[in-house]
Amino acid sequence: MKIALDKWQQEIVDYRGDIILCKGRRIGGTEIFAIKAAERMVSDPGIKIVFLSLTEDQAKLIIIVALEHLQRKYPKMIAKGKDKPTQSQITLTNKASTKVRPVGNTGNAVRGFDGDVLGIDEAPWQPKMMWKAARPIISTNNGEIWMWGTPADKEGYFWEQYDKAYNKKDPNARFKVWHKNSEDVLFNRPVCESWTQSQHDGAIRILGEEKKDMSELEYGNEYLGLFLEDLQRLYTAAWIRKVMILKRDGIIRGKAYIGVDVAGMGKDLNAIEGIDKIDNNTMRQFENITTNKEYTFQTKNRIIALDQTCKAKKIGVDDGGVGFGVFSELLEDPRTRDKTIPLNNSSRPLDGSGKRTKRLLKEEMYITTLTLGERGILKLLRDSDVIKSFESVLYEKKDGRTHIFGKDTHIVEGVNRAVFLAAQDKSLKLWAR
Repeated sequence: MKIALDKWQQEIVDYRGDIILCKGRRIGGTEIFAIKAAERMVSDPGIKIVFLSLTEDQAKLIIIVALEHLQRKYPKMIAKGKDKPTQSQITLTNKASTKVRPVGNTGNAVRGFDGDVLGIDEAPWQPKMMWKAARPIISTNNGEIWMWGTPADKEGYFWEQYDKAYNKKDPNARFKVWHKNSEDVLFNRPVCESWTQSQHDGAIRILGEEKKDMSELEYGNEYLGLFLEDLQRLYTAAWIRKVMILKRDGIIRGKAYIGVDVAGMGKDLNAIEGIDKIDNNTMRQFENITTNKEYTFQTKNRIIALDQTCKAKKIGVDDGGVGFGVFSELLEDPRTRDKTIPLNNSSRPLDGSGKRTKRLLKEEMYITTLTLGERGILKLLRDSDVIKSFESVLYEKKDGRTHIFGKDTHIVEGVNRAVFLAAQDKSLKLWAR
C-alpha cells in the first residue's frame, strides 16, 4: 500500500538541515522521520544516521518503519548477508546506514557513536545528561539534528532552540520548526487508502473522549502540543535534591515494605520498590526494580524474590486493572497471602473517624510521599530512573481538587505504595497542603 503523506510530512522529508517538530500525540511524527531516514540513505551514499529514543520499543519502531519503506520502494538496495537488517540497524548496498539506540536512564549509552545525522525521539523528555553525551556524535561531520516530541517544560535544549526559531523568529536560528497539533492533523488529513474513513472517524471519536477525560491543560499538552508553563511539578527540583541522596548498598536497616505498580505486557514499566522504616523519623528506599512486558507470574516471582531477601512486613499492590492478576497471585501464595494489601488509586481512604475522605487514595499516597520528604523523614535512591519518574509528576488545581498526572510515574506509584504502608503502620501525623 502506498502511504499518502501530509503536506507538512513531505516538507520534512524534503528539507535539508536541522529540524524541530513540536507536536501533539499520534500524528505520525516518529514514522515520518523514519521515512526521511530511508530516503536520505538512498540519496546520500555512505551517510550514517543515528536515532536516539527513550525506550527500546520506540527505537525498534523507527527501524520497522524505515525498513518497510525501503522494502516497498527500494528493495534491491537493502544489504544482505552479514549486513542484513537487524532490530537496531539497517545498511544499504551504497554503505549508507541507520542505527537506533535507546538512551538509557542517563544518556551515557549513546557515547562512542559517530554519525552525519542525529535524530532524537521525544526530545523534550530526554534526560539532561543525554544532550551532553549525544551532540558530539555529529560535531566533526557538519551534521544535522532532527528532534521531535510532545513538549515538556520551557527549559532545556529543545525549548531553547524552539523558542529562538518559532517564537522569537531569530534570523540566525539553527532549526526550522514545524508545530503540529493532533486535532489539526488528524481531523484534516485527507481520506485515502492509507487514512481510511474509519480511521478518520475513530480519531475524532477518541480525541473527543480524551478531551472529556483529561483536564484542559493536560489535553493541551498531550494533543495540542502546548508547553507545560501552566502545569506544575509536584516534586520540585529542591525536593528531589533534598530527598534523593541514597546510594544502593543492599542493606535493610529496619522493617521493610514493598510497593508495586503493574504494567503487564504493555510498553510501560512494572515497578517494584522497597522502603524500610528504621524508626518513626527515618524511612529509606533500598530497592528499585523495573521490568516490562512480563506475565503476571513473572512479576509475582520477582516480588516474592525481593520479599525473601527483605522479609517485608507488607506488600502494597494496585488491585485494579492489570494489577489485579499480580494481586490475586500474591494472595494465593502462602508466602505472601497475609501481607499483601490492596492499594487501588481510585478508592477513598478512611479518615480518623472512620469516614471516607473526599481525596482519592492516589492523591493521599502522593501527598504522603511529598510530606515525608519535605519533613526529612523519607530518603530515596539517587537512581537516574527514579529521579526521572519523580520529575515527570505534574499537578494542577481544578474545581478545588489537586489533579495529579504524568508520563512516567510507574516508579513513583510503586514508591508511594511502599511509603504509604510504612506511614500507616505507625502514628505519624501527616500534614498536607
